Amino acid sequence: MKKRLILFGIGALLFDYFYINKSCEIKPISLSFNPFTKTTNTNNNTTTIAVQNEENNNFTLLERYKDQTFYEDHFVTELVITGNNSINNYNNDNKENGNNEITIEDLAKAFFTSPVFTPELNLISTKTKDEINNQMKFIVGESIGPFEITKSENNEILFHAKIGANSLTWLKVVKVTKNSLSKDYKSNNNDSDSDSTNNKYELHFGSALFDRSLFGKMIMCTFLPFHYIYSRYLLAGAKRRLQQLFDNK
Repeated sequence: MKKRLILFGIGALLFDYFYINKSCEIKPISLSFNPFTKTTNTNNNTTTIAVQNEENNNFTLLERYKDQTFYEDHFVTELVITGNNSINNYNNDNKENGNNEITIEDLAKAFFTSPVFTPELNLISTKTKDEINNQMKFIVGESIGPFEITKSENNEILFHAKIGANSLTWLKVVKVTKNSLSKDYKSNNNDSDSDSTNNKYELHFGSALFDRSLFGKMIMCTFLPFHYIYSRYLLAGAKRRLQQLFDNK
């Protein structure tokens, strides 16, 4: 039994390194962890959370809560649509507004309907993938299981899960230009500026954890290594889902 667990662990690490890190190019932008931080008290029975720096546009939706969380992560990957006129084809067939770019709604749908998220979706929600794709607009007040949309601005969306871990889930999509790549991502992709940016996007995914007790924080700490790897898998799954949707049209 121990040998099987060891082999499984080694296999998972190799898969994470070669597929998630090398093939999917999921890059960590930031990781903040301090179980001894005194966080602002949050009320699980309310829809909203107190926000620091609400009007500061220099902060992402997730970063505005950093003074209230003991754990926060942020991952990014680059998506290049390679099919001929694939974005135009997909959007003309599926979008009423005629927008020919990947939007935050597209990313959110891909995230929650990807095969990686499917087991969790079946556990936490009664919504089907078809309902998510065809009925949800991903506006404030909508929810998927415990994940309730509390904020949506331009190309960002923020979910607050008040059940269980009391957490935030954040998604962002950025149309890439020569000067728009994240600094940390750009440093690891030196050839990005030389490529055509016509159909290139940055996909961002992050999460943060609240807790009101030190004991609760320490319990959550035991799951963080799994959460870190799982988060990378989720972003890779969303990226793959978008590639399938746009390139196959």
